[in-house]
Formats: sequence, C-alpha cells, structure tokens
Amino acid sequence: MLHVSCVLENPSIVTNNLLQQAAHFLSELIQIPTVAGTATESQAASYLLSIANKIGLNSRVVEPQPGKGSFIAHIPGKSEECLLLLSHLDVAPVDHPHNWKYPPFSGTIADETIWGRGAIDCKGLVVVWLVILNLLNNLKIPLQRSVLMIAAADEESGGNLGTKWLIENIPECQKIQCVLNEGGGYPLVFRHRNFITCQTGEKGQILLQANDSPTKTPLPSSAKIEDLYPPSTRRMFEEILPKLVSKRLLPSGITKLYLKYLQKDAPYHLDLDQLLYHTVNFERDNQSTNLRICTMPGTNSEELATAIIYDNSLDKLEWTEISKVDATESPLNNQLYNYIQISLSKFFSNHKIIPHITPGYSDSRFFRQLGIPTYGFFPLLPDAPLTSQHGDNESLPFVTLRKAIEILFDIVTRFCL
Repeated sequence: MLHVSCVLENPSIVTNNLLQQAAHFLSELIQIPTVAGTATESQAASYLLSIANKIGLNSRVVEPQPGKGSFIAHIPGKSEECLLLLSHLDVAPVDHPHNWKYPPFSGTIADETIWGRGAIDCKGLVVVWLVILNLLNNLKIPLQRSVLMIAAADEESGGNLGTKWLIENIPECQKIQCVLNEGGGYPLVFRHRNFITCQTGEKGQILLQANDSPTKTPLPSSAKIEDLYPPSTRRMFEEILPKLVSKRLLPSGITKLYLKYLQKDAPYHLDLDQLLYHTVNFERDNQSTNLRICTMPGTNSEELATAIIYDNSLDKLEWTEISKVDATESPLNNQLYNYIQISLSKFFSNHKIIPHITPGYSDSRFFRQLGIPTYGFFPLLPDAPLTSQHGDNESLPFVTLRKAIEILFDIVTRFCL
C-alpha cells in the first residue's frame, strides 16, 4: 500500500511503459468508429470492459438500447459518496477525410502523437480516466471517497440514451458528490500571463419557430444582448484584468475591446461575443421564421425570448418552442475546484485557472441541473498544438497525454483521499 504523502509528492506517476500502454488503448479505441447517430458505442464499451477485466477493475457495460452501451467502473472508498470521472464514447462525424494527415479512424501513432477522430473529444479523456483507475487499483491507495468512472454513449446526440438515462437508472449515480468532465483545460495568454480554462458552466439554448406567414419586416440575421455577468465571468475578469478595471465591471463593449487588446498576438483567443453576450440568430424561409438564442447562466430564457420577439415586432406570429436547454453554472467556492488550481500549480507554477462558461453544452448539464458541482478540465499542454475537436487532424501528443494523467491523478487523489 502506498502512503498518501508519497502519492501527492510524486509528479512522475506515469512511467514510459504506462504511457505506451495508454497510447495503445487510445489508438485501438479510435479504431472503433463510434460516430454519432450510428449506435456503435457498445463496441467501444465492450473493448473497455475487456481491458478492465484484465487489470482487475470492478466494471460493467449498461445498454438501454442496442448499440448504446456505456462503460461503468467503480473503486469503493470508505464513504459511498463518490467523485465521478465522466467522458463519452461517441465522436463527431468526419466531413472531409481526405484533408486528414492520417485516416481519421486509423488511430495512427506517429511523431509521438496519437491521431484520429476522438483523440481529444473525448476518447483521450476516456483513456486518462481508465489509467487513473488502474493506478488507484494497483497502488492500493486507501480512499475516503469512492471513485466512479462513466464513459457514456450518446453525448454527441444529446445524451438521452447515455448520461441522462444512467442518472435515472443506475444506483451509483445517486451517490455522486462532484464531477470531472471534458470542456476545459485550454491554454490562453493575456499579455504574457498564462491561464488554463476550467469549464464551470455552459450557455443555454432555446429554439422557437413560427409557422405563420412571415412578416415582410426585415429581420436582423444576428444580434448580441448585454446582461449581468454570471459569477464565473466575473471571476475570470478578476483574474485577467487589472484590479481597478475588474472591480468596475465595465460595459461589455469596453470590456471586449480591453480583452481583445490583452489577447493580441496570443496563439489562441476566447470567443468574446459568446463570453459577454446572449447571442440571437433569426432564420427565415418560405414557411417559417426560426429564432435561436444562446443564453448566459442566470437568465430566464422564456422571458428573454418574449422580449426579443416584441422588440422585433414579431408578436403577431404564433411561436412554438422546438427545443430548450437551460444554462448551467457550478460554484467556485468548491473543494474540487480549489484542488484543480492547486494541482495545476504543482505542475505549471506560472499558470492560473480561469473559470469559463462555454457556448456549447455537454453531459455536464445533467449534473449541474441536479445541483451537483461539475467541472470541465482535460488539461492540454501550453506548448502543444491545439486541434479543433470536431475539425480535421484531431490528435493528442504523448507529452500532453502524460501530463493530463499526472495532473488529473493528482486532483483525484487530493479530493478522494
């Protein structure tokens, strides 16, 4: 049994053999083309189960519908309350396979990098969680909190046959205290100061449709609406902006210009419109008018939609709600969030965490809607080339995979010991 202090003091928990094994797992997982909408996640879940059985993990596959299998593994602690390590098995479609350096489902290992669809979103994180559970199991670390891993089906298609179903149907989900998931871990630079994002919330989306004969009144194709900043955005400003500026919380237009200046010459930029505003898009065809709104946390989306409809003189049309996902946000005064910063500082002393509200939504929303603190953090190296999650040439370098395992293992052990 490994002593607790040895675990927390040892940053080199990932041996070269373990790293090679993790890369092999990821390569083989990428070779199972679990494209959204094809109901092939059970193949990937069964592959994970075969690995888990070999390394002695308590695990199983749960399949609410044929092909929609999710992988579940569990390491018990003294308390039944658990930390959930969440990820998903399905991947985005590949629109232009000929643009890829290597075939997108080949799982090619070249140049100390694993290439293929899902390397970052989200099979890389699946493998990180599996390796961490293997480490916890092999090191016989005495846990206070239990650890639960879920590699879910159906995330790219909305999550109803994956995480949402699991929350409603498996008993382990009733004991979840906090969640770590995808959605953050991206390096940013603001005037030579280094930050890494932690996703603490997600914007909401509401889609309304009017099937009546559209009015002849011209519509804006898009719009931005300023509102009160949610706590995560306020904290982000406190970390990035000078104190005198952040305390005044300047109007969005001025803040946007200031942040744009601070990001000048940085390799990667925040989408400031998504960060600072509700975004509104109108679409019109011969049969209908569609209204799509992306809302910040703390906003009543129905009231906002009603105001937009009246402001654009569209209240004579009969509107129907087609879909709605509420915005969500997790608290910043949480032990797990604090450990994310502590562990990051251990490995990158000149980097700070900044909370981030992302424009898209993930399975994290299901837990935040239940009041369970959920944080997106899959750390990518500051010097590693970022690839678009749903774009061409998705890849994960060995050095980033190693560091992600080390940092996330440190967070998990701090929280669960």
